[in-house]
Amino acid sequence: MTFLGAGFIVGGRLLWISGLKDKKVFADENDTHPRAFGKVVLGLAGMALGVVSVGGGITMWAIGGSKVKKYNKNVSINTTENGVGLVYKF
Repeated sequence: MTFLGAGFIVGGRLLWISGLKDKKVFADENDTHPRAFGKVVLGLAGMALGVVSVGGGITMWAIGGSKVKKYNKNVSINTTENGVGLVYKF
């Protein structure tokens, strides 16, 4: 999630800047919406989604790291009656 979020932030920023730098602001004289309005909105939405993804990814990364340390104490690879296996000690 963290890397995907970073990609959304970069892509959204590029799309937003592209929309802001569009020289032809209006498609024609009768059009009331700016031509680059969609780029700007999609760029801002992409950046917002990226920030949320990065925040969630970092949180899950931190929680997952502490859980792995906790479970590594109880899990090991040992020999069993059937050969080698993953053993969990209660």
